[in-house]
Amino acid sequence: MKAKRIGFSLLEVMIAILVMGMSVTGLLNLLQWGQVRYRTLSESWNVRSTYAQLRRHVRNEIFQGNLTKLSQPLLAMHLSHQLNFHIADFSVQRYSQEAFFVRVRLFLDRNGNNREDEQEKLPPEFWCFRIRSNS
Repeated sequence: MKAKRIGFSLLEVMIAILVMGMSVTGLLNLLQWGQVRYRTLSESWNVRSTYAQLRRHVRNEIFQGNLTKLSQPLLAMHLSHQLNFHIADFSVQRYSQEAFFVRVRLFLDRNGNNREDEQEKLPPEFWCFRIRSNS
């Protein structure tokens, strides 16, 4: 006669723990990948939004003829400082009496040292504005 077995053997418990550990590790990796992906999407949206905000401000100043207000320190006040965007390079060139070329490059100060590091550079933006005549 065989003895009645109660509970699980040590081998069965170890296999169950191994399977649970592998599935939990996979789920945690998915969670981390989702956070990285969300952070990347959110950061790219903030970059586009900041460039659009800066472009509107520069366009309005050029249309009003306030070219003296288009300096790097004055434009820095119009950036979203809570997102750590800073101006790395800014230039306005008058092409003709009615046309202006604007080049701006920002950097996202991720480490908070207020300096542009290689991994913090953002691609430059080039804009062309033309003052429309009334005639």
